Amino acid sequence: MERSTADVDGRAPEPSAVVEALGWVLDSRQFRRSVRSRGFLAYVVTETLAGRGERLSERTVARGGMQRSSDFDGRGDATVRVQATRVRKGLEDYYSADGGNDPLRIVLPRGSYIPVFEHSGLHAPDVSRVPGVVVVVLTPLGEEPAESVARSLSESLVHHLAAHTHIRVVGPIDASADARRSASAAGVSSVLTGQVTVRDERLTLAVRLVDAESAEVLWSTEEVVTLADLARFETEEEWSRAIASTVGDPSGLVIRQALGRGRSGGTEPELAARLAFYAHLYRETETSLTEAITLVDAALDAGLRTAPLLAMRGALANSSSIYDFADTEAELDRAASLAREALALDGDNAHAHLVLSWPTLVRGHPQLAIEHVETAVRLAPYQPFYLIAAGIALSACGEWQRGSELIREAHSLNPGMSALTRGWLAMGHLVNEDYGRALAEASLLPSGDGYVWGSLLRAMALSGLGYVEQSQVEAARAREMRPDVMNDLAGHLGGMMRLTPEQLTRLVSLVSE
Repeated sequence: MERSTADVDGRAPEPSAVVEALGWVLDSRQFRRSVRSRGFLAYVVTETLAGRGERLSERTVARGGMQRSSDFDGRGDATVRVQATRVRKGLEDYYSADGGNDPLRIVLPRGSYIPVFEHSGLHAPDVSRVPGVVVVVLTPLGEEPAESVARSLSESLVHHLAAHTHIRVVGPIDASADARRSASAAGVSSVLTGQVTVRDERLTLAVRLVDAESAEVLWSTEEVVTLADLARFETEEEWSRAIASTVGDPSGLVIRQALGRGRSGGTEPELAARLAFYAHLYRETETSLTEAITLVDAALDAGLRTAPLLAMRGALANSSSIYDFADTEAELDRAASLAREALALDGDNAHAHLVLSWPTLVRGHPQLAIEHVETAVRLAPYQPFYLIAAGIALSACGEWQRGSELIREAHSLNPGMSALTRGWLAMGHLVNEDYGRALAEASLLPSGDGYVWGSLLRAMALSGLGYVEQSQVEAARAREMRPDVMNDLAGHLGGMMRLTPEQLTRLVSLVSE
């Protein structure tokens, strides 16, 4: 009985996955130099995918796969059988070496010309796979200087991605066929590939991010410039910074990909802690805060007292103090202590400087807090996560213009950042009595799920514009979600940001009953 092209567990591989597996084999060193073996294998695989596998015989393969004449007779010509043996040996050599980690294998059973496609079982979802990316050297196409630009951009991408310490970066590697195997070996989750094309004095950069397990395209982008524009060194730098920010930031694609996979009970403590922290950055609820604290504490208790984890736990302590989820003074002490411990391990940890700025501000040292924030910006000048945090911290210090500039720069580098950060832009406009812009920013904030600031900031902006009834509707929503905030608005605003008595009185009056 012939074996089915379905795997032993009954899952029939997707045709696209088979085509991809075929491409890896044809590009391998075992097949690259053998035109006959490449043609033979490509023919039997594609015929099988087309539903004509049962028609594959020595004669049909001779005619279709080896370009023999219609009167071919295998009784006196062993060419097809010899070539089939060579292909089987080539496949065995490939999967015992370079293709050992391929998720799908092509097998040519002895005595048959019908290939079988088998899941290797090596790429089942791996809970130890960490957020990260393998960077493949961009493919040059067209005219010069495509090759030099492709190599330069590839190196620049790795350099800027490596600055995002929340992900693992591998590369650049030269062969795209090896990218997913490299991702598996490194335990990372995605692959970054692309092309640089030069034609008619124009250069096109096309980049895409691919899931290392499923080969699903997660994101793609394309930019076109003239060669004259490319002569500016800043162009390549701007491209690589923007791509690195979109891909590698905690609010970026690789982390979102990891969060989309969910967390398993088998996930190692450090990875579980990090993912919980990133999830809280998106949700900012009491539940997400509690979960993040639990998992980060578990990692720290397990002896994983690294500077990044210590800074994360300090940031969570700051959040607890801001949202009254725990004793404020105790949480501020905890945040400051953890930040100092992180800086003792790594004095250039930007996150720890940001964490330390908050207790410093609350305890009446705004200038020292600003110095910590500006140090963080200097250490991580093109990373949206730090720029956002720095912008919020400076806004809280009363430096509204500088704070807003950093928040906007972060959104420019990574447009996919959480909209919650726009609340600080809205507040900055409210402080400056620019109610129209405040309403525009506040309109991007969510409503419900306990997030009071969307409704509250819209209520303030609407009131300032004279839309009293609409303001009252939003204020009622805010009161329903968080009556504690609305009953002591002055206390909450004064505890979160540095305001003059006149500013605080005016803001509270906007939603006073």
